[in-house]
Amino acid sequence: MLKKIILINSKKEVRYINKKGKLSKVDYFTVDRIEEEIVVLENRDTLEIINVLKKQLPKNLKEGILLKKRFNSYKIEVDKNKEVEQRIKEKMDKLWE
Repeated sequence: MLKKIILINSKKEVRYINKKGKLSKVDYFTVDRIEEEIVVLENRDTLEIINVLKKQLPKNLKEGILLKKRFNSYKIEVDKNKEVEQRIKEKMDKLWE
């Protein structure tokens, strides 16, 4: 799978080239809340809210987790989640200094 970085409206976007040579945009979502069979996701770029069936998402989800959507599948972004957790921890530590 080839990775291509392009500029759209002065914004860097990462896209992947699939086997057929087509570009696929990568979208990042935050789990807003988990309901019975539906998970509410917020697009991190557009702030659009979408509802996705829980069975279409990885297991072990919790609110606040970051997901990457590529080729109509969702994957937990382990590295980005660690970055966000560290950034929040640093902000909290500064509050209590």
